Amino acid sequence: MAVNMETLGQISLFEYSSWRTTVKIEPDHRLALLCRSIPWKELLEKAVPILYGEQGISEDIGPDLNLRAHLGIYILQTAHGWTDRWSEEMLKYYIPARLFCGFLESEGSLDHTSIEEFRNRFGVNGAKLITHDMVKVAKEFGFTVADDVDMDTTVQDAGITHPTEMKLMGHLMKRLKKLHEEIKKTGQRGIKGMRGFLKSFGKISADYRFFAKTKEKKEELTREAVKLSHQALLSLSTILPGTKTFDSLKGRHQEEILRLLDLGPRLLDQVLYWLKTGKVAPGKIVTLWKWIPTCISKGKIGKPVEFGRKWIINCYRGGYVLLAAPENPKLSDQHSVLESLSLHAEVFKEAPTSYATDRGMSSSENLEYCLGAEIEKIGIQPKGNRQSLVSKKDQKELSDRRAGIEPRIAHLKTRGLGRSKMKTDMGDLISGHRSALSYNLSLFMRDLARCEDNLVPG
Repeated sequence: MAVNMETLGQISLFEYSSWRTTVKIEPDHRLALLCRSIPWKELLEKAVPILYGEQGISEDIGPDLNLRAHLGIYILQTAHGWTDRWSEEMLKYYIPARLFCGFLESEGSLDHTSIEEFRNRFGVNGAKLITHDMVKVAKEFGFTVADDVDMDTTVQDAGITHPTEMKLMGHLMKRLKKLHEEIKKTGQRGIKGMRGFLKSFGKISADYRFFAKTKEKKEELTREAVKLSHQALLSLSTILPGTKTFDSLKGRHQEEILRLLDLGPRLLDQVLYWLKTGKVAPGKIVTLWKWIPTCISKGKIGKPVEFGRKWIINCYRGGYVLLAAPENPKLSDQHSVLESLSLHAEVFKEAPTSYATDRGMSSSENLEYCLGAEIEKIGIQPKGNRQSLVSKKDQKELSDRRAGIEPRIAHLKTRGLGRSKMKTDMGDLISGHRSALSYNLSLFMRDLARCEDNLVPG
């Protein structure tokens, strides 16, 4: 075999000229298949009201938005888990990505800042829009059907430590310290006595952690921490709207002051309630960073409660999923069936033929919902000695099918539905819906590659 020695040459590292190369993209490339399968015109028409109407922005104001490119990189970033900077890099130099985003004969691109701004502006409704549309496209291609639905619930864990009383008061003092520093940046004095409060609280916190070995000592230190936190909040209460200090702050810091003045006293009341009764106060505050995360009882061995947001998951043939986040973060499993059926009707405009859940959703109300929706096979596993509405054979089939939802939830957990890294409640919602989009896109590209006639839906 002859060796072409010319191919061993290396381009000089000191050469500054632009480089070009020729790349051939086959029509069966996975991104080429996906690009031909997405109804771009319909998607663009639905995205415009979300980006402009819901934001109160006129389409005629501001620079032109390359919506086709932004939607394309949004889908690719979700499918592959790319960061914003890596998405910028791939869009510049990865030819299939440029083809997917409509830059085939153009030298244009997007920077990471605009990619981030678009994702935040697209928000929760945008993530839901693409997720729902991709499931409908998969149905048109015959990769899934709307007849059979399996439902379960899971919890998206909040990115917080276990919310003990001392930790929560420590977080409160950290927030006050941050506000104190922001106020001083404006040339004002800051929160009166804050340095002394922080020093005293640090000593109490250290004593609690290292030297409080008895219940009495822990309660004593907790009461001291409550008293100190109360004094710090009193100092903060002097900074109100209309004062020079308050008005000199940025809007987000003003909102933070008002929020802490509302949240702080309730937190201290809950701590005193716990000291007095030994019980957790109703509606316990579990984090000072978000509103939604709450204590959800799941009854799992070794994990009786979870702190976070509840999600409802509908699973379909082929592995495809739809997610819904109920407005009530502590919605019980028994009341999740109506939300699940409403989600299905919103996307497919029809009722399923069969519906399966575990026994946690078993109730007479849920059976009435399913009967009212004219579902032929109701596979809600009964509790105790109650009789199922289907035959034993069908009940076994539906039960086995519903068991397949657990590995799908595990996949969703690795794609954004696991322990949240987001700093806001809105970020949690976007992360959850994008986990479903990411999972569905991976299944859709798999099915397209397997399909012989992958150019025409139906």
